[in-house]
Amino acid sequence: MVVGYSLGASVALSVAAVEPELAGIVVWSGSLPDAYRNVKRLPPLLILHGARDAVIPDYNARQLAALCTLNHFSCELHIYPDEGHAFSRDAIARADGQIEAFLDRVLVARH
Repeated sequence: MVVGYSLGASVALSVAAVEPELAGIVVWSGSLPDAYRNVKRLPPLLILHGARDAVIPDYNARQLAALCTLNHFSCELHIYPDEGHAFSRDAIARADGQIEAFLDRVLVARH
């Protein structure tokens, strides 16, 4: 399991593209590097992104989710309409709950 924020999320996706045996990846305000757009396998993904992100626009998260749909990868996308690149305290609390639920699901599925 790897959780990454911003550039760390992009690094996590890069690792997942070459190490698909990971239990899952949490992508928070990140994007898939162009070099990995033709990836054939990814572990389950949880994508969290702010709709008002001026650093990494939310279309990156939507493109990643579309890639998952096209390739039948397991993926959950959550766009936070009032959040930017850095989430507010309330949005972080909601995201933490989504991450915890995602971890519970993917780790239980592995055993």
